[in-house]
Amino acid sequence: MIFYLMIFCSFFSTFLVKRYTFTSSQVGLMFIVGGITYILTQLFVVMPFSKFFEPSKIIRVTMLLMALPSLSVFVFEDLRYLSVFLIVYIMSLAVTFPNLLALISNNVSAEKQGNIIGLLWSSQALVTVIGTFVGGFLAAYNIYSPIIIGGSFLFASWLLFLYSFAAKSPSA
Repeated sequence: MIFYLMIFCSFFSTFLVKRYTFTSSQVGLMFIVGGITYILTQLFVVMPFSKFFEPSKIIRVTMLLMALPSLSVFVFEDLRYLSVFLIVYIMSLAVTFPNLLALISNNVSAEKQGNIIGLLWSSQALVTVIGTFVGGFLAAYNIYSPIIIGGSFLFASWLLFLYSFAAKSPSA
């Protein structure tokens, strides 16, 4: 999932400039709106969802809500559709991360939580470098490639997540 985010987020501004002829101010405004959406979702959606649903059930939905629009973002001609995509994507991202962290943390003993969280962040750092490198290569080839390949990786991650948790719990 982090690999996708690095590919997508690193080159989304380039996509906006090339596809929609955004100015740097418009790209900045888009990221401001995205940041505010992320914060508001974290403040007002994450906790209520967490009270009623287990992290694995939330992630099953939110990863799909991130993957499907990501795979179709290049077909949006109208900026209104792009805006709806971004709101759904950012809200899903804001809900997915804390639940993924909770899921990982809940699956190890208290003594190992520091170790597993450290491994998680180290993995994220490595994937950030690799994802940015791969995304740059893809963007040089075709501006749509980072988004399509990144969305494909996210969709594959979602399928792997479904498979992993279906294998663990008979009630899944």
